[in-house]
Amino acid sequence: MDNASKLERLTKFWDQDPTNLSLCADIIAECAVQKNESYLRQFYLSLNPEISKLPQIVWQYGRSLVELGKIVEGAEEFAKLPDDGSETKPYSIALCLFLQAKFIEANSTIDNYVSTIGKYSSVQLMLLHAKVNYHLGELEVALTLAKQIHQQLGKQSSSHAELLGLLAMLHFDLTHIEESLAYAKQLLETSPKHHDGLLALASIHAYKQELEQAISVANTGVSEFSNSGRMWSVLAQALFAMGDREAAYNCVVNATKLMPNHIGTWHVRAWCELVNGDIQSASSSFHSALAINRNFGDSHAGLALVAFTEQKYDEAKRILIVAQRLDPNSVTAKYVESLLLSRLGKEQDAEQMLDTLLEQPSHLTGLSYKQLISAINR
Repeated sequence: MDNASKLERLTKFWDQDPTNLSLCADIIAECAVQKNESYLRQFYLSLNPEISKLPQIVWQYGRSLVELGKIVEGAEEFAKLPDDGSETKPYSIALCLFLQAKFIEANSTIDNYVSTIGKYSSVQLMLLHAKVNYHLGELEVALTLAKQIHQQLGKQSSSHAELLGLLAMLHFDLTHIEESLAYAKQLLETSPKHHDGLLALASIHAYKQELEQAISVANTGVSEFSNSGRMWSVLAQALFAMGDREAAYNCVVNATKLMPNHIGTWHVRAWCELVNGDIQSASSSFHSALAINRNFGDSHAGLALVAFTEQKYDEAKRILIVAQRLDPNSVTAKYVESLLLSRLGKEQDAEQMLDTLLEQPSHLTGLSYKQLISAINR
């Protein structure tokens, strides 16, 4: 039986039993499975208002819209659900906000509900909250929630791909490399093409400068998930560390197109451009990062480096003051400061400053600042 025949058969059953709510919900769900948006809308509009306004039907319709990529419309349907104290409405709305990258609003929605009932009502709600916090950069909060879920699920956690993927990425971003590797391997054993498993493993290989392995895994990742900005980014960084600057740059351009609001990816692109000697493009990329968050010190530091490279020393000094005020620990700012000291003839002070920062990891995974600066100076 083909998909169209299945929907037609279910609809005929519905015509014979137009009060069977379970069947009604099944038809709406099947439309999403078959990616048949027109049939979904046609069927829903044909329903008696007494049926179409029932919470379980409204929810299923909203869910099918979300699965078809109509997230805003889905959220509008979820907003019609009653405030009955269950998690259905807040979870569904928070999920839509998450899918729209409205992480602050999603976090508030979940916080309000959890504070009202005094606990997390389900694993799925706690997991969504962990993912929201991860995207907000609250890594420790996200990790605490993920560990609680892992403990709560017990043996079942070993088959929970979404949780294992989140744990792998959280541990990597917190530089818990061995823990990240363990979760990535556990995930990939059962789901060999899982996005987060591949991303974590590629990132770990790049971090360890196991560049051929990183490129191999990341290539698998971008072939499976061509719309993953982070996958393109880690591939770019591994290629760059291998010395393939042209391929690296093409990859990081893809990454910024897919993640235009991700500051770190613009920084990776800017450093690639600096190394390639394309100062104007590097300036543009740092400005793109700055437009996302004007209080991010390292973006200002990048522009200070651009100004120094263009021999605009007073401008570099002025921008550097802003960068250091916003982030006293910015390694890029310290590098620019060392360059300015060297220019003033304070070579010993400059060398001492460089010695303290050169072995620190740079914006390009797998490369220290020493290696990155060496590439710029070639």
